[in-house]
Amino acid sequence: MQRRIADSAYRTQQRIEGGSARRRGREPVPDGRVDTVEIVKIGPKHQDAQVAGLRRLRASATACWSSGAWTGSKRPRAARENLMFPLKEALAAYATIGECCDRLRGVFGEYQPPDIS
Repeated sequence: MQRRIADSAYRTQQRIEGGSARRRGREPVPDGRVDTVEIVKIGPKHQDAQVAGLRRLRASATACWSSGAWTGSKRPRAARENLMFPLKEALAAYATIGECCDRLRGVFGEYQPPDIS
């Protein structure tokens, strides 16, 4: 099955490169025209401002975990409890997916595949 998929992809790419087929959703680019991408360069002043803003944002996201839906009686302790609202609150406070996953691992544990040998 993998071989048939690879052969089909190869034939399709050959037709595209040969001009007898084109990719869906793409307009042909006239010969000689080169699309350029403008690169934005950020100065040290703007970098420092961005880092400071990111630190403030991270601090507010960390505060979300210490005060909010994951503390006290609202902390989900079992699979039966609704996790949507605490997760929505955390994500609205810019918690990362990794932080959310860490909290979920604390509630559910981490999956370990069974030993097959």
